[in-house]
Amino acid sequence: MTMLSNFAGIISGGNFTSVTTNVDETSYSGFGLLAKNTCIEARHNSGNHSDESKCHPGTRVEILKQLEEWAAGAKYNPPIRWLHGPAGAGKTIILKTVARILHDQKILLADFFFRRTAAGRNNADQLFATLAYQVCINIPASRSYIEAAVKKHPLIFGDSLEDQAEALIIDPLVQLSDDKGLPKHCARVIIIDGLDECHDADTQCEVLRVLEKTIQKLPAPFAILIASRPEHRIRLMFDLDDLNRSSSRIALDATFKPDVDIKKFFLDNFHKIQKHHPLRALPPMSEPWPTAEIVEFLVQKASGQFIYASTVIKFVDSSRHNPAHRLGVILGSKTTGSLKPFGQLDDLYSTIFQALDEEDRMATLSILPILLSSEVYTGTHFSRRPMRAHERVPSESSKTPKFLESFLGIESHEIRRLLIDLESLLAVTADDSPITVFHASLPDFLFDRFRSGPFFIDQGMTNERMARQCLNLCFASHSATMTNYLAQKLSWFLHNATPTPELENAVRSFDIIKLASLRNDEPRIGNYGLHRLCEPVLRGIQKSMIPNAEDIYIQKVDIYKTFLQKKMAAYLENRLTHILLFSVTPRQDLGYVSASDGSLVLFFPVSEEISKIDRDDGLWFLTQADGILRPPLFLLGDLIHDVMQHEETTSYTDLALHLAKCMQQGSSFYVSGSEMAVVRDGGSRAESPATSNMNGVLPAILLKSAIRSDLVEHLSDDRIGSEYREQQGIRDAICDYLTRAKSQGFGGIEPSQNSLVLKTCPFQIGPRKSSEQIIHAHAYSGAEPWQLVAYSGPIQVTLGTQRKVKLLSVVESPLEVSANTKGSGRSWTPLLFNITLIVAVVAFLLATVSAYTV
Repeated sequence: MTMLSNFAGIISGGNFTSVTTNVDETSYSGFGLLAKNTCIEARHNSGNHSDESKCHPGTRVEILKQLEEWAAGAKYNPPIRWLHGPAGAGKTIILKTVARILHDQKILLADFFFRRTAAGRNNADQLFATLAYQVCINIPASRSYIEAAVKKHPLIFGDSLEDQAEALIIDPLVQLSDDKGLPKHCARVIIIDGLDECHDADTQCEVLRVLEKTIQKLPAPFAILIASRPEHRIRLMFDLDDLNRSSSRIALDATFKPDVDIKKFFLDNFHKIQKHHPLRALPPMSEPWPTAEIVEFLVQKASGQFIYASTVIKFVDSSRHNPAHRLGVILGSKTTGSLKPFGQLDDLYSTIFQALDEEDRMATLSILPILLSSEVYTGTHFSRRPMRAHERVPSESSKTPKFLESFLGIESHEIRRLLIDLESLLAVTADDSPITVFHASLPDFLFDRFRSGPFFIDQGMTNERMARQCLNLCFASHSATMTNYLAQKLSWFLHNATPTPELENAVRSFDIIKLASLRNDEPRIGNYGLHRLCEPVLRGIQKSMIPNAEDIYIQKVDIYKTFLQKKMAAYLENRLTHILLFSVTPRQDLGYVSASDGSLVLFFPVSEEISKIDRDDGLWFLTQADGILRPPLFLLGDLIHDVMQHEETTSYTDLALHLAKCMQQGSSFYVSGSEMAVVRDGGSRAESPATSNMNGVLPAILLKSAIRSDLVEHLSDDRIGSEYREQQGIRDAICDYLTRAKSQGFGGIEPSQNSLVLKTCPFQIGPRKSSEQIIHAHAYSGAEPWQLVAYSGPIQVTLGTQRKVKLLSVVESPLEVSANTKGSGRSWTPLLFNITLIVAVVAFLLATVSAYTV
């Protein structure tokens, strides 16, 4: 007996026996057969959708407006629009809302919403049948053409996607257009959502290819709106020639201000819970509930992704539980027990990590901690305390593949390859571009064993591995970015590392003197070990959980102190470097830290003598290249206090005296003219760094200074530069100091602020090493600026390369001059200004005539 496959009968001994079946598809009408192969649940208005069907009122206004205006347009150029965004950003809700709007406006032709966990919606088998079914409904005139295609080929639903699109959509609509013409206002927009949730990447690409061909063959006007995560394969397809030309893109990113929408979503829903929840009074909620601070914390944790906000509200709004207690679970102040407050979010993360290649999963999970370490500061619970220094975010340059290559020893192209399948959670672009993590809640998932399961990252062991790597990198040649990263994170890694024997050995054998002695070739970094890394290493050791951590810390600190004491000796032998050493030490009682912002560096001329001491025998506070002060040294303040013992007042007075000399024109310490205020267009003047820094530090220093005749004399000197005189803080500080001096018996002092209006030539402005005024002018045709320099002697004019010049503006008006006579009340300023201007113009004309004569 022989049986023929796919044949409804049996041939035996030459006799034919017919056998009927229950699956004869020809028994269906064309439309019935189409309906049988349709995934009804994939439509936007299906009753089987378990998720929300539209955006929260008052949110997503801008993106909805853009998409609605695009869909309502008379022409679509280009005809395909791709809305992309990270996992959980709310793309599906946006497209469902758009679908409802377009359906009400009779513009929606068809839609299909993929969903990874829903049968029939997680593949493309029924995609074009579902679209064709809706075309029949929304363009009734097309139904007969589509039915005829199904009757002609009842097994069309098993053909390729391209053949299905051709037979069920393209040909019927083209024939209708040719025979009768399309209805004047027919539905014309197709919506495809969640393409990335179609189970196979190859199928996703095939869907895009077929959709692009479909839209090109359809009679105008038709358009397709597609939404998906920016998965690698999908993104590459949109970069290809045909699809690239036929499409435009919208990134669902921060430009649409999602934080504002998420905050409104939280506030509206919390208000609803507070007013209507059945257990809202058990116990009574405080007012306001929750606080604005907690709402802001939740908004930041959402990081622009609506799935976090939706998950939180669903958990808190459970009708069988107290909402205040459930919110406490979310914030980490209440134990979770067997609860799974982030179940929906955890499912999303688990699905994404499950899709990683098995061979690459461990390597990928080893890269993530260094990216996520920037996201983890105060733990997973809500905290009201301010962020500490070691918790601050490292620079964005420490998140690039190039940086990760130098830190982890993995080539940057391999890092990018390993992270490709996580592009719905993070964005990887170029080697020197920061990797962006879309979800601030991702570390909470990965670092929680009960939530992440097989994808759990042991944070303690990760910190241990990274701490040992940081200790090794301290002695390697590396960039300023690496130095900054080590300075900010090394102490944190040590503090939070699991105390393994390997880490203990690494800490015990760490050579703190070798680190303190290292110098970087980059002049702005200087001795990077001493100024940037010694303190985080020592503090990290002290805070670590390794055995005998305190003993190891004390031992290394003693070695470090001995090193600093030897270096300090070179500064104490020279009075100016002695003051410099004192000035760069943080003084918390003064309310300023001079070295951290360079407040005093402008007032210490970097002579060759000081540079040599600092460079050869000192602590590298300065560099010969830029004269910028390095950050304060760990423990230096304590050592200086020990050396000076009870002489701090004397040192403050010496420092104040030096600063007073720096403000006096003609002094050898007078601040360089390069620090003069910048002249803006229009003649306005920007504040000089010298004056603003002096205004910040001098009042605090004078408060700590003793009344001493040499300081009183210099503060009473008429030569104090005008820029300093104009600063209210400086005037008040000098006035207060002179008042104290007068009260202690110093005679001849008039501490009123009027006495600080100096007797000075109108041309004299500071800070300059000589008495001069710079007048800026520019040639008509872009010539180099020329300067009119007025000394006490003859006026000199310097011309640029062009002969024709035009005087534009004086740097500043002449200083106010006062004879300091009581009762006269007369000001000579206008007269002196006119004289000054006349002299300047005459000098300019003489110089011009002389130049033309030559």
